Amino acid sequence: MAQIIKFPVKPQDQWSQIEEIIRRQLTMVPEDGLRFVIEHLKNIYDRLPKKFDFQFSLPGDFSAADLQRIEETIHKTISEQVIPLIHSYSNQALLELMMLEIEIWRLNQAAEKT
Repeated sequence: MAQIIKFPVKPQDQWSQIEEIIRRQLTMVPEDGLRFVIEHLKNIYDRLPKKFDFQFSLPGDFSAADLQRIEETIHKTISEQVIPLIHSYSNQALLELMMLEIEIWRLNQAAEKT
């Protein structure tokens, strides 16, 4: 009989940390540009999924002790390898979006001056 293991993965909400990093990195951008970038990125960030649930079946019968060890190993792997990869990917995507938002803000500023 197959054993099913469920894994809810809910990374912590990191927006406050992300906003702090944006503010530290964009010291050369005027306050109205900074507000523009942060508002747009926060809107995108809020739409991103923050919780991932998945499950899988293990073939055959396992003792309770075996299942406990398997589950602990999988949780450890997810915590140490998968979640950091998700964070890295998300952070890189937000960085790229931030650069685009700065460019959009600069183009808007130039258009207003003409």
